[in-house]
Amino acid sequence: MITNYEPLETRLNYLRELDTRKTAILKLLSDSGKLNVSLTEKINQCISKTDLEQLYLPFKSKRVTKAQLAINAGIEPLADKLWFQPESDQTKLGKQYICTDFNTVDDVLAGAVNIIIERLGIDVSLQSKLKKHLVNNASFKVTVVKGKEQQAIKFKDYFDYNEAVKRIQPHRLLAILRGKSEGFLRLKLDADPKQDKSIKTSYCEILIASHLGFSLKGLSDNNWRVQVIKKAWKSKLSGQLETQIITELKEKAYDNAIDLFATNLKDLLMSAPAGRKVVLGLDPGFKSGCKIAVIDQTGKYLCSETIYPHAPQNQWDAAETKCC
Repeated sequence: MITNYEPLETRLNYLRELDTRKTAILKLLSDSGKLNVSLTEKINQCISKTDLEQLYLPFKSKRVTKAQLAINAGIEPLADKLWFQPESDQTKLGKQYICTDFNTVDDVLAGAVNIIIERLGIDVSLQSKLKKHLVNNASFKVTVVKGKEQQAIKFKDYFDYNEAVKRIQPHRLLAILRGKSEGFLRLKLDADPKQDKSIKTSYCEILIASHLGFSLKGLSDNNWRVQVIKKAWKSKLSGQLETQIITELKEKAYDNAIDLFATNLKDLLMSAPAGRKVVLGLDPGFKSGCKIAVIDQTGKYLCSETIYPHAPQNQWDAAETKCC
């Protein structure tokens, strides 16, 4: 359960981690010779981890992925040929690239697919387009973990819950994320909530094709480009974007919680301290005088003055008769 203080502590830790990550990224880019004035400025201006990692993504050192293994094996030219000649005989072309690490046609073709998928996965412009579409059109689908209905009773409002991403309230998202972290709820981003379930092509796949300069309309499911886009969306891009969107909304929800806490605290601090009574507040002092202030029975400020009853002024009589 989140206490009133946790959002403040969470935000402080978040900002510290963000600052540490900025420093690390700046050093990595500087050491690799990729850092310039413009990039430094953009990194320093980042206010979220998601934006920072997206900015760093094109420069990130690549781990040895399936795509990298395929590139090292010389399969990248095949990936380009199949992409620009999608109706080519895949088997015939694939046989030309069989090698020690990719010793069957299926292995070679899978390697070519992985190369294109990795390219799409680091395309910042493409991800920006897809994320914008999802934020405006996707919905969150929440279900209870089967068999945990009784344990998860405090989250019963979310056992079978759907809400548009752009309309979900911060407190609801935080409650759902708590249920998920405790192992009671499952959260999934539905990219096509209004689409007929008989349609197997996500609108996001159409957006990917459009971004790459062609249309899926009229292309068969066996078309190599179609197969690559479907796999790229389902196996990589959808998961990446779901994580990004949830992370950004969670950050905003914490900010909202902090703002709400601040508002409630202000109301509390500004309420009448002694109930419905007129109160005189006194800040004692000697050389600089005593500050006095008066509020009415509702807590409304009335007036304030400074009096000097003590040495060196010794204006005791004046202090007694002072009326602010």
